[in-house]
Amino acid sequence: MRLVVPAAGRGMRLAGSDNPLPKLLIPILGRPLISHLLRMASATGLFSEVVIILGPWFETVAETIQDLASHIKWQSATEILCIENPKFELTNNVYSLYLARDYLEGEVVVHNSDVLVAPPLLTRLGSGIQGKARVLVERMSPVPEGETKVVVDSVDQVTDIAEAIGSDKARGRYVGVSALDSSACEAFRDAVVYLVEHEEVGVFYTKALRMLAMRRPLDAVWTTGLPWFEIDTIEDLRSIGSSAREIVRQIKMPATGRYCQFRSAKENRA
Repeated sequence: MRLVVPAAGRGMRLAGSDNPLPKLLIPILGRPLISHLLRMASATGLFSEVVIILGPWFETVAETIQDLASHIKWQSATEILCIENPKFELTNNVYSLYLARDYLEGEVVVHNSDVLVAPPLLTRLGSGIQGKARVLVERMSPVPEGETKVVVDSVDQVTDIAEAIGSDKARGRYVGVSALDSSACEAFRDAVVYLVEHEEVGVFYTKALRMLAMRRPLDAVWTTGLPWFEIDTIEDLRSIGSSAREIVRQIKMPATGRYCQFRSAKENRA
């Protein structure tokens, strides 16, 4: 299984914080956020490849990730690849995924770079994915404006996902993590390519998920009280303490294993 992390955003809503770094390098409990994500990926044993799409300060950030990854042991042979989105100032994460479209095949978890979830949630989402497509959803009503809302039917299948959905129709908000089997991933990739080729480079990839939900079943996996957090604003950064501590406590690194292979690539395909 492959973990794909679109991380080319500039984090403008955090620009007033004390740390002007890309969000994936913001320190959480003494480690950069991306370090926690990589450690959790290792702990689950689900992934043989991690693809991270970066934006500003590509070389510096990629070197930092390489250094962080060099201290993590994996349960099986694993490769980490960093890809550059050179148009990060003009595009959104759908374009980052477009640049990584060659890696949107097979079984894939798409994971927002500013989100960290409890390890059992990632395992629940990605395990036994064959024949499935799943999105992680926090049950809430009403869903605040500005959140990506999810409409779910009586058998927990997603019928719509978008920020513009009315709060009265939504049963929860999208947490920012999806798992796709090979056929769902192919359809998702086709949707990403369609959007970019029709000049919708400024949209979130959730629009591709919305297109996917119109074509095949997309299951909601509920957070069910397990901790997760998203760092989108300064207020988020100030309020994640207890959730972050519990998530980090649950990350159980393997005692033995092998170190990953790392490479980076400047992606300039239009």
